[in-house]
Amino acid sequence: MEAKAIIFLDIDGVLATGRVTRIFRGHQYCWIEPELCSVFNAITDSVEAGIIISSTWKTQHDYSTLVGYLREAGVTGNIIGTTPNTFSGIRGREIKLWLEEQKQDRHIVVIDDLYDVFPLEQWHIQPSEDIGLTQEEAQKAVEVLKLKPKWQYKTEKGLKDA
Repeated sequence: MEAKAIIFLDIDGVLATGRVTRIFRGHQYCWIEPELCSVFNAITDSVEAGIIISSTWKTQHDYSTLVGYLREAGVTGNIIGTTPNTFSGIRGREIKLWLEEQKQDRHIVVIDDLYDVFPLEQWHIQPSEDIGLTQEEAQKAVEVLKLKPKWQYKTEKGLKDA
């Protein structure tokens, strides 16, 4: 079944703050925190939504490995893909490209500790990179998915109704 609502999920600063670390390729990295995954799961427990990974982690790990890391840490929601990798460093551009490829209106929320989500600011939840996703922000994400207007393909692309 196709997800009508989409959560664009960053990892660093949202599910990984540096409180948990792991050695990877000989270096110590911040890692996905099970406690923050539990907070995130409150969103997918409340709203039927697909998860699109918009994090730069997608450039460091293949998709199945990345999904495995998220599952191992406790993410239970429906992970359905990643945003395209443009190497532009502009998260909003990659998210918008993904949305345009889908060619349909969607309820969305962007959960990212960074601010580079233009033109999607009205759907943005910005956790503190040092704290990660809080229960209050998770509840706000649910409200955004349920109450904010949909991202509209025709409007955003400048298309006219047929």
